[in-house]
Amino acid sequence: MLTFELRTRVYRGCLVVALCGELDTMDAERAAAEVAALTADGQRLIVDLDALRFIDCHSLRALLGARETARRAGGDLLLAAPRGAVLRLLTVVGVAGVLPSVPAAAESAGRGDVRSAAGLPVVGVPGPGGQCCEVSGTG
Repeated sequence: MLTFELRTRVYRGCLVVALCGELDTMDAERAAAEVAALTADGQRLIVDLDALRFIDCHSLRALLGARETARRAGGDLLLAAPRGAVLRLLTVVGVAGVLPSVPAAAESAGRGDVRSAAGLPVVGVPGPGGQCCEVSGTG
């Protein structure tokens, strides 16, 4: 049963990974590993949470671990556009620097001040024509 999809696109020169559906313990490590792989070589990445309907604590921890891995490699990972239950969990847990939208994240990335202004991470890799394409999606 498919519970989430991971899609990529480019927005204003920034690589954006959209997490769609529901991300729970079953898929947490795989999703985090796929996101972390995209930040190799010091890349900065925006994770678009707009279409993510649910995330559990284990999955959030794995995603925040991917952010730390990206930072150690000289990259970054910025969480953007959470809504509903996802926003509620980020708020309750106290995750700092989450941006309200992908455009806001891309603007911060363009200024190069993502860590200082947002307290978190972002982007900078060109992609295939700005189109959203499935990277993986088994659940």
